[in-house]
Amino acid sequence: MRIFNIILASTFLVGMALFSWSCVGEDVTARQQTTAAATLEPLPDTVYLRGQQPASLTFEIETPNGSGADRIEKVDFYKTIKLPTNKEDSFDISQETFLTSVTQVPSQLEMTVQDLITGTAYSTENEIPGGAIWDVRWEITLKDGKLLRPTDTTEIDFRCPSNLLDSPNEVATYLASHNGCQAEPVNVTIERDTLSAETNKYLISDIAAGYVIDCNGEPNFRLPFGFSETCGIISKESKSFVSRRFAIIEGSTWDDATKTLKIIWTNPLDGQTITSTFVKQ
Repeated sequence: MRIFNIILASTFLVGMALFSWSCVGEDVTARQQTTAAATLEPLPDTVYLRGQQPASLTFEIETPNGSGADRIEKVDFYKTIKLPTNKEDSFDISQETFLTSVTQVPSQLEMTVQDLITGTAYSTENEIPGGAIWDVRWEITLKDGKLLRPTDTTEIDFRCPSNLLDSPNEVATYLASHNGCQAEPVNVTIERDTLSAETNKYLISDIAAGYVIDCNGEPNFRLPFGFSETCGIISKESKSFVSRRFAIIEGSTWDDATKTLKIIWTNPLDGQTITSTFVKQ
């Protein structure tokens, strides 16, 4: 599930979760012969941030108590990239391709961004869309020929350092306007969502930029909205109510060069689709 700037070392231990592994193919007997010596914990989920150094992600691969490694011939790793679409929680999923192979246990597995994007339409990390996720799975080949694989995968989540705010505690003012019956732009605020442990989640005081007030005659009516931003892509984190109905978020973008946020949404009161534009002051 993320060249990158985080070196992460994690030991793969064998726990009590042998039931979470299965064999490739239809050999039921082989599936029932999974043993502790041939079982590895799932790789830890990871976040990659664009533009940081060092440029690799390193994992430690071990068997429990150092025993049973002589039963393993190799561990193969495979990758799939998932790209976000305009639909909520929807991804375009690539065909699975080979990532790398480890022939000694214990050992280390090192991945770079180039390893992950090889075979895709991208050549550098600057081309990777925000919100992209790599799914990494692995298979264990035993020396007796049996092939084992986990039912779980690892997510490597690709993000960019977010610049909506100049500092984590800033409450920033944005001049907001929309493309319908608005007399004057209004000021709204954007601040970090302090209830979240992640720094790329935000709260905006009014996604409608005054549209509901100006066009629907709802006095003092604001639409607060929670969202996350990565590499210019906006993802919805909370829903906004308009007279007990939800505003429908159609699409949103952040342009770091112009410090401009755009949120496209449909107003349930009149069915109009509005583009609200926010420029940092």
